[in-house]
Amino acid sequence: GLNFLKREMYDMKRFLALNLILIMLISLVGCKNNPAEESAPAEESNPGVVTILAHSETKTFMKKFKAYVLHEYPDIELEFEYLSTDSLSDELEYETQVQRIRAEIMAGKGPDIFLLPTGDIVSISEDRSEEAYFEPLFADISEAMYNRVFLPVDEYLKDAKHYRPENYPAAVMEAGRSDEGQCVFPLQYSYNLLLLDKTQMADPEFEYTCIEDILSSDDKNMVDAFTAKGQNMASAYIADIADYSEGELLVTEDDIRFMLEFATMNTGFGGEMELLHPMYGFPFIEMSPPLIQIYENYEDIAYPMYMPNKEGGITAKITSFAAINANTDAPEDAFKVLDLLYSDVIQLEKPYNEYGDYIQGFNVFAASGGDGMSVDINTVSRESTRKMLRELGSKITAARFDCGLDTVLDGYIRNSLEMKFDNISKDYTEECMKDLRMVLSE
Repeated sequence: GLNFLKREMYDMKRFLALNLILIMLISLVGCKNNPAEESAPAEESNPGVVTILAHSETKTFMKKFKAYVLHEYPDIELEFEYLSTDSLSDELEYETQVQRIRAEIMAGKGPDIFLLPTGDIVSISEDRSEEAYFEPLFADISEAMYNRVFLPVDEYLKDAKHYRPENYPAAVMEAGRSDEGQCVFPLQYSYNLLLLDKTQMADPEFEYTCIEDILSSDDKNMVDAFTAKGQNMASAYIADIADYSEGELLVTEDDIRFMLEFATMNTGFGGEMELLHPMYGFPFIEMSPPLIQIYENYEDIAYPMYMPNKEGGITAKITSFAAINANTDAPEDAFKVLDLLYSDVIQLEKPYNEYGDYIQGFNVFAASGGDGMSVDINTVSRESTRKMLRELGSKITAARFDCGLDTVLDGYIRNSLEMKFDNISKDYTEECMKDLRMVLSE
């Protein structure tokens, strides 16, 4: 099976952390190829046809989505091209396909809509003994947005039937907005969360507004449990890495130093007060139930602790998106299709479960209250759970697309752990800043 594990997360965090994955729309599920649905995007305008470039794992979703679009808009026909990473042997074919599509975009052509994951995609063999990495079509979604690859759609938003930005965390949607308007529509995002056992906390009602409040606490057990996951959560301390409109870094050398010091503060387990052993949250979960189910099973003693960023809020990482190609000849039809992604029919569809504990498919974004959830809405009926999710969602103050800058940060975290630094040198932080500037300038 193929899962949207990122290279740095797979290397560093396979057994380390519990991530709360808030799914705004879809987690992507593979199925056998259907040649009828794999038409390459037409190079010339074809009235009534909207082409979508998607990942091969979305074929199950796209088959239903195509029928839904035809039902709502009989004059619009969807055609698809899929980026395939279904097997480890697809690397060369995938690279050739990506280069062709990039050339088409540069030539003023390409698909009408992009519906893709962000960051590297990892394909893992069935026996989990081998893995292959596939770089994304767009190395940095924000950079592509400011390079005008995607169509600003503000003039169409007034006619939207389903998209209601007020239903979603403002910081998440703002990440897809440039000075020309809304260009990118985030579909999936995640952030870090620990569930601690209140019975083992000195103060079960502990309150914090910044990371310093946690680190300076006298509750050693709580601090140890939190810092033991530092290597997993450290990059979330940084809210915004760069200002793409100006081409400048927003992160400072002091931010980098704090991030690395936090990551290496406690490399021991220190997780005895967690409700369950460290594990991935959805969809990286392997041997355990989804986070929301864990929370509901232990609600009386569960203490949700998020990773505060520099400003004290939550940093969300956007891991999949939809956008309209600026080259499209059918902007109105393309927007109608994109708008349907936010309809209740799609948003409230029950999830699939084709990979055992890998629960992937249509995931819930509840219409009431804007509380994104990673499980079937019917299993998240408790108002107390919804309240917890709404409170966490209200703390999201920053969001960014998974990109090369994050890869640099996670690489330096990984290297600092491997080198077992007693302290972070100025040379090391300067080197990190240099690499970030280089990636930003590419």
